[in-house]
Amino acid sequence: MTCPFSKSPRALRRAVPYVLAFLLAACSGAVGQGNAPKVLVISKSGVVPTEASGLDSLRMYQCIPSVLASTMFFQDGSSGTFTTRGTWSSSDPGTVEVSNGDIEVSAGSGTYYAAGTLVPVTSGDAIVTADYDGIEAQIAISIGTPQSITVKTLQGSNYLVPTGNAFSLGVGTTQSLQVTARLDGVETDVTDYATWSLQSANDSEATIASASGVITAVGAGSQSLVPVAGFAPCTLTNISDPSNALGFTVQRIQGIAIEPEFSANPQLIVGNTEKMNVQATLDDGTEQDISSLATLSSSDTAIAAFSGYTLSAVAAGGPAIIGASFAGGGVSYSAPSLTVSTATATLQTVSICWTALLDTFSGCPSSEDTATVTAGSLTPVQFHAVGTYDTGTLTQDITRQVSWASSDTTAATITSSGSKAGQALGITEGASVTITGSDTGAADVTSAQLQLLVQ
Repeated sequence: MTCPFSKSPRALRRAVPYVLAFLLAACSGAVGQGNAPKVLVISKSGVVPTEASGLDSLRMYQCIPSVLASTMFFQDGSSGTFTTRGTWSSSDPGTVEVSNGDIEVSAGSGTYYAAGTLVPVTSGDAIVTADYDGIEAQIAISIGTPQSITVKTLQGSNYLVPTGNAFSLGVGTTQSLQVTARLDGVETDVTDYATWSLQSANDSEATIASASGVITAVGAGSQSLVPVAGFAPCTLTNISDPSNALGFTVQRIQGIAIEPEFSANPQLIVGNTEKMNVQATLDDGTEQDISSLATLSSSDTAIAAFSGYTLSAVAAGGPAIIGASFAGGGVSYSAPSLTVSTATATLQTVSICWTALLDTFSGCPSSEDTATVTAGSLTPVQFHAVGTYDTGTLTQDITRQVSWASSDTTAATITSSGSKAGQALGITEGASVTITGSDTGAADVTSAQLQLLVQ
């Protein structure tokens, strides 16, 4: 191909329109199609906006970044992402900076925030502008200081503050952490923005992954170790308020045992599931749930089979022998085995009730108080579903088998599947919603309802 710039001046003048057309065609997005830009819109990253649904204000936590995107809409109705093609600016960089790919995540790291990333420095207000060749969009930013920063441990399927702000770990085990911040009465998971460390490092007892906050227990010791979640570029951490500090020690494991989720179930009904929790007993007498770290087995997977530590009844029969083992710190442990029998039965009715999250559940009471949950909290209330089968006397927890629904998802939500089935979170303070648990397999009663108050 002959380059037009090698031609004579006359040929070059003739080639200019074609060169410009080529350059326009080479641009990504709708500009390359020659369309006239109409309006620039700002949204949160990952959100696909419409021309009329741009984000005009945003409330943020001090020290917790947030990522914005800009989208250009054109006269012919097409649109294109312009986040990296324009220029971002802040009316007050001392309150919130905005990156054009030029703000380091931490000094000397060589890693930079992506274009459109808001990096709040202190509490206050600012206007952030996205500009492309004189076409602008603006968003009002309000920065607030979190009322509290709280570290939680993974307990079962939820992150909770351990009793007494202290916990123990067995040698060779791990513990996942979460850090939340509360602003304007709403608790938010900010784990992805934290950098983790131990207040007093002691690698012979435990280490912590700086990016994820996962603790690995290395060796037994008496020192109380404190995990710290920090947020660059601020000095704010969870131990800025000492009452939010968690302490843990590493203990030797004495032994492990299998604890069935539904100890009252005489048989597991085909089609239903049950968690086989594995508990380690530690030197200090406490127990640690190591279900996700243990290996569980069934002697007859045609009768009952595991997925992780959840046992599914596949076909009627049994008993199947259930075993569990764990290896950590150079030591192997085996739990005393259990036997499980399975049976077929037809579901007749469904009833529902509730408990606090970690309360032991053995069945629904004849009467109970109205369920309550705190608005804006990440700690849910647990609903349970109990099925009565065609034998007339056989009942079984079927929380994970039914479908859950909230009558008003703007006031409260409830999870309908997985390990968090039946867990409801409150959104709107002062609201009352109806929670429904239903199963199309029930012959006579397909659903049951309870009220949930959001406080």
